[in-house]
Amino acid sequence: MNDGPIESGLRDSLGPFATRTRFYGKVWTSGPDVVIRYYEAKPLDVGRSIPICAVARLDEGQLKKMLAKGMRPVDYFKKFYNDTSINGWASGMRTGIDFFGSDHVLFGTDCPFDPEGGPLFIREIMKAMEQLKLKPNDRRKIYFGNAANLLKLSLPKPNAAPAKKKPAKKPQKKKA
Repeated sequence: MNDGPIESGLRDSLGPFATRTRFYGKVWTSGPDVVIRYYEAKPLDVGRSIPICAVARLDEGQLKKMLAKGMRPVDYFKKFYNDTSINGWASGMRTGIDFFGSDHVLFGTDCPFDPEGGPLFIREIMKAMEQLKLKPNDRRKIYFGNAANLLKLSLPKPNAAPAKKKPAKKPQKKKA
């Protein structure tokens, strides 16, 4: 990551921004903080720029610790947790899982903020999760395992066999 301009685009709509909206901003890495700031959105269907402010930053203390450990800013960002709440966009979810790793992704839906008041995004995100063809353990981590770990909850181990029940003894017939 270097100082300079940054440009990104949407493949799917995001809130009020339609598909293919372009975002413009700047990255600063040379000061005491690493800062990424988007300041402008250009939706193709509007024909004009819309001012926005979206910021991510690392402060000097975080950056010093990182550099002392031989880490780059991108290594630090990979320690963040992300969620699946991008309206069922499977390729966007795949990108997040590939970047953060399945240990740092949580199932999220933005419920109840969808046109149906909640169920639509839940259904679409679950469909997208199935499209990703994740390993069963990765799917388990994303759906609830990572959240349980963060909240320090105890859960049963995957594929734990239930306790076997002893077969019931058949009643013996009384001899006449």
